[in-house]
Amino acid sequence: MVDNSKNIKLTIGIPTFNGSQSIRITLDSIVKQLEPGVEIVISDNGSIDDTAKIIREYQSRFPIIRYFSNNSNLEFDKNVDAVVRRANGSFVWLFADDDFMNEGAISHVLGVIKKYPGVAEIFVDSYKRCANLKEDYLCHNGDDFFAITKFRAGGLSGNVVNKFVWEETDLTNYIGSGWIHLGFLIVALSKYPSLICRDSFKSELKNVTKRWGKNGSFLMVGIKTVKVYRTMNQYNYSKEIIRKAFLSIKGSYWRMIPSAKAKGLKVDKNLIKECIDLYKGFPSFWLIDLPLFFIPNIIFRFLWKLYAFWKSILSQM
Repeated sequence: MVDNSKNIKLTIGIPTFNGSQSIRITLDSIVKQLEPGVEIVISDNGSIDDTAKIIREYQSRFPIIRYFSNNSNLEFDKNVDAVVRRANGSFVWLFADDDFMNEGAISHVLGVIKKYPGVAEIFVDSYKRCANLKEDYLCHNGDDFFAITKFRAGGLSGNVVNKFVWEETDLTNYIGSGWIHLGFLIVALSKYPSLICRDSFKSELKNVTKRWGKNGSFLMVGIKTVKVYRTMNQYNYSKEIIRKAFLSIKGSYWRMIPSAKAKGLKVDKNLIKECIDLYKGFPSFWLIDLPLFFIPNIIFRFLWKLYAFWKSILSQM
């Protein structure tokens, strides 16, 4: 039985834009778990596909779904913020329109909310990130949280946020970064505790085309992530945690740069300048990463095709 009252404990908040290829599967994984005290809020950034039609179909069967269509595209960060502010729940589970909610998720999160109503964050994506946890773990500070999650809390659907804490947190500096939810964690967890669930309660949908990272732009996403991590300096995080945050992205650049260039990344002065600004203190950047930017894309495309060819040959042996 779905609760239609205002006594909402948990809002499943879905910011969407042109999500018709996947949002049915996402909603199906959620609605079968609905309990009293739970609602779904969808904030649509002006989709031009069948997203609105699909959501209206679900609303006819599940009145607890509230749908908002923005008059203009707010971009990602402002749409995430809009979802939280439109929610009635004391906690908001930020959920992507191309992810899948695992069995038992809502029931477990409601139990956590009842037991730990004062946490700013409930992290629900521990699979392969916090493999050593034997039970749900209460973090008393941000250093603890980021160390245990290994700086992999950036996936939207892994985060259940405290609505009150979100609304009192100034997130202005993170608008336009594409990482407002990560910015929230950095600021809020410098003051509030958080809870890491032992189990993972979300999964990525398979065979769904991701709508970001095209033409090698995923490298720019990584750079924006590092810029967000750099704000940790303002919130009393330890030097060791900040250094590890930088290296969590920097450590894979030797793979990311060739892959991005093979997929068409355009290297210009601004990109080089940004990377130097972020990584000038790391010798490996000058010796390994920076030179990769100046190798022509065509070489990486050739090597990528050669790799794919040999991989297909070996898979048939």
